[in-house]
Amino acid sequence: HEWLGTVLLGSEDDLEFKSAFPGIRNIVITDKYNTEKARSLALYVWNRQALTSAIHELLPYFLTEIKEPLQTLWARDPRLFYKFWPYSGRVRPNFKDFVDASVYRNLTVSTMEIYLTEKDGFQAIDKGCFSCPDFELHEAAIFFLQHMALFTTPRLVVEDLTKFGIEGRQLTPTVARSLLRNEQHASHLTGRSQEAMAVLEYCLADMKDEHSFQPLSQAALQCKRQLTGLPILPLSDGSMGRIGSQIIVADTEQQSMLPMLNNKFLSSHVLERLQHFFSKPGSLELLSLETFSPKVLARNIQNVLPRSWEGKDFVEWNPDDVINNDSRVPSKLWLYKFWQQVSISDHDAVQLFQRWPLIPVKSGQLASCGNLRFLLYMCIAA
Repeated sequence: HEWLGTVLLGSEDDLEFKSAFPGIRNIVITDKYNTEKARSLALYVWNRQALTSAIHELLPYFLTEIKEPLQTLWARDPRLFYKFWPYSGRVRPNFKDFVDASVYRNLTVSTMEIYLTEKDGFQAIDKGCFSCPDFELHEAAIFFLQHMALFTTPRLVVEDLTKFGIEGRQLTPTVARSLLRNEQHASHLTGRSQEAMAVLEYCLADMKDEHSFQPLSQAALQCKRQLTGLPILPLSDGSMGRIGSQIIVADTEQQSMLPMLNNKFLSSHVLERLQHFFSKPGSLELLSLETFSPKVLARNIQNVLPRSWEGKDFVEWNPDDVINNDSRVPSKLWLYKFWQQVSISDHDAVQLFQRWPLIPVKSGQLASCGNLRFLLYMCIAA
């Protein structure tokens, strides 16, 4: 009846009413059965309901109306939009009851595209993500701002929504991993080593509290399921490697021995930056990473040495003869690095190269690793 106008108070009635009994007045109304009934009308209830209803409708309308002029006509800075947000902490105490949870719920319906993103402008709250307060994005923010609807709303806006029990979707490491399964997004990281490492670090952020990733442990199995297949491992050649593929962990010296495998070597900067992660037992197995070893060298030795050397007992070795030197002939430095990685006293390791002449002897030749025991017996000084 109040909204339909069947109960009206004139100005004279108001004066008489207030002087007689402020706040309440008995009135007679007719119900749907055409029966007259007495009711008490409280003016403060009317006023409170009128103001509350008006605010619930006017605030969304007001914010929607000023959004476009702010972007195109006035300052042309969409961030200024949030100067007009109804920040809960700034509402005067007398008016706090009018700006309640329902006001903020009205600001999160699907038609309210008032949440600013870097990539797509203003969007509805269900079309994007807020940054997660538990995990700092740091440099990874550059990537996510460009490749998804990541809200750039002020922190106080998020706090207002949280205060009234409104939880928007957050960009957690789990959400980030899901996004990066899209090859198109991951390919953007190629050639951007710093950005790629920041994204990798963020994808592992929710695993930092794990003390160990021992195989078959619950933590390792759960993390492996979420990580396998993600193309987020920065490689030495600037490309991105897929977790679960054959990626090798090696230092700079080791990588220089097999330069053709730059697209298989994990970038050395990753180990430095994520030292806290790789120091945990089982972390390399979790990412299906293989540590550089004589076995890695043996698998790829045919790509380094002249193919004509395979199976030879002795070959001429002239590393200083630049003119006649085959590009595959190992230098003195390469051979020195080789015997740093393969201990000559480790028979099993040396036998991995039994078909290749890599042992320097006094004659200036290289002798086959398969004949090591004879060479040691006959040419101890060599």
